Amino acid sequence: MQLRHPIPRNTRQLLLIALLLAVQTLCSALPGVHAQEAIATSCTISEDITGDETWSPEICATYLVTRSFTIGFDGRLTILPGTIVRFDPKTGLVVEGMLVARGTPERPITFDSSQPDPRPGDWTGVRFASNSVDTRFDDAGNYLDGSMMQYVTIAHGGGEQLLDPEANLALTSTTVYIDHVTVTNSATAGIHVESDDPLRITNNVITDNEGSGMYVSTNKLYFDPPIPSIIDGNTVSRNKSNGIWVLASRDTVISHNTVEENEYGGMKVDGLPLFPAYITITNNLIADNFFSEDDRLTCGGGIHGLRSIFSIESNIITGNTADTGGGVCTTSSAAQMHDNLFAENRAGNANSIYIADAFDTTITGNDILSAGCMPQVELANDSNAAIDATDNYWGVLDGSAVEALILHFTDDRDLGLVRYAPVRYAPVREQQHTPVHCVFVPHVARGGEH
Repeated sequence: MQLRHPIPRNTRQLLLIALLLAVQTLCSALPGVHAQEAIATSCTISEDITGDETWSPEICATYLVTRSFTIGFDGRLTILPGTIVRFDPKTGLVVEGMLVARGTPERPITFDSSQPDPRPGDWTGVRFASNSVDTRFDDAGNYLDGSMMQYVTIAHGGGEQLLDPEANLALTSTTVYIDHVTVTNSATAGIHVESDDPLRITNNVITDNEGSGMYVSTNKLYFDPPIPSIIDGNTVSRNKSNGIWVLASRDTVISHNTVEENEYGGMKVDGLPLFPAYITITNNLIADNFFSEDDRLTCGGGIHGLRSIFSIESNIITGNTADTGGGVCTTSSAAQMHDNLFAENRAGNANSIYIADAFDTTITGNDILSAGCMPQVELANDSNAAIDATDNYWGVLDGSAVEALILHFTDDRDLGLVRYAPVRYAPVREQQHTPVHCVFVPHVARGGEH
């Protein structure tokens, strides 16, 4: 029998390539086999959403908003990880129904300007209206359902609007879970929130905005359950106004945040005169916040508290500056300050702590350290009530020298007394910097008249 010659190897390879090309050409002619082409397409958004809709990078590479649109009362928009949404100038998004934008650490969702050289205020931002679907949490505070944003970046918004709050992200009389969201380069505030219900704003990065990093207004009626709002784990830095500004009649916990290098002070918390809220400020790093040279009569470079009941505990408050109270300034408030590190804060009056119109204020078990060894006032009591400031470490080896660091009744009979003895001679906390041990000359009453 005569054997046939086998097909040479190179010829077989050429035939295989030709077969694959033929299959690809056939498939491209079939409907629904244009996945790669569809992903590369920019989808234009110019109509409101009234039903259930899902956006995904597997559907469209970029969603381009050419006209402001609304998620209507009956609408629900789900945005999947990795989706990119870009907004033309003066456009934005208003949520009256439900928005669930849930990215992942590896594939965040992006809301940004469509401009090749984006600038703050290119678009107006994302706003949740009062009739949007609120977030629901379980008893442990875990997300159940409703509107939410998680692992999202919002940039270059905050553009001018006629009636609505101007911010990259605004919530008006609604509650939305905001977690692991980066809010940056807004022409106004980073986040603006007004809510009658408890809030959870956690693990966000809020930086380089032209207004406050975060403005939060919370309201509580007297019969509401005692559920506090939570502001936890955020990094708030380099904003042109307050880092965190809270207008509170609801109890609020501000914890585990890093608040630094904000231009109009680190935190401002303002309560209502007749309904003071309980404000807990704990385990935060509040550092290097300041006021510009044009701002006079400023108070509280690190924390400015007004008309509330404060627990300020286990914070690092360092390197902040103000006209009065470089570290902390409280006005018409009660405050318990414990286990804090005050270091290298600066002010024209009271580098570390300034108290005005105090009631029931104690400052105990803290490290209160000067920026150097020249005697400077670290604590001033500008109120009628006496303050318990015992058991603090002042960075001095001579207890009698502590008097030189305090401005109170012995210096001016119009001021309140500060009881500071006994004092500590070793730091309370494990120091985050090397403490300076100072030796001061014995105290002489200022002006020599007392």
